[in-house]
Amino acid sequence: MGARHYSPALSRWLVPDPLGEKYYDISPYAYCAGNPVMFIDPTGMEFTESAWKQVNRLIEEINNRLAQNTDYIANIQTRINKGTLSERKVLRLQSRIKKISSNTEELETVRREIATLALSDQIYDIRTDNSMSIEGPIFGIGEYRSGAVFNFNNGIFEILLGDNSLASLAHELKHAYQFETGISVLDL
Repeated sequence: MGARHYSPALSRWLVPDPLGEKYYDISPYAYCAGNPVMFIDPTGMEFTESAWKQVNRLIEEINNRLAQNTDYIANIQTRINKGTLSERKVLRLQSRIKKISSNTEELETVRREIATLALSDQIYDIRTDNSMSIEGPIFGIGEYRSGAVFNFNNGIFEILLGDNSLASLAHELKHAYQFETGISVLDL
């Protein structure tokens, strides 16, 4: 059944549910909480709950920025269309529209990549982890480091955030997308 190994000869699951720790009150070998008539679980894989909280925060910010970009471009275009600006000012505003449009494309790409990850059978987990961060000589001065790694022990792709910034999250989700699609950094 996708993520699990079932032995029909033994009528048992040979490995625990990949999300068994999430449902500690049910056996980790149970399928669909012991009720396959009411529930289905074709893959047993998903973003973890903690990951969804982070991802939804990023999606909300992306949507806000996309709306701001749309409004900003509309305002600039209205100024240009009035015809009262110098040619030099119009060129600067058109250049600004190009930059904002480029940013909009990047944001939409991130949103599509997140959708690809959400549809995947792979489990993605996101958590704050300062183990890779570097302490500075004075408290508060240092370097926050984040990372993304596939955990071979549990089959989960883990995103470890040294800080809680959306930029770090977006960057590490890009690595998750590369993992998901098989795109190497060298292919980019």
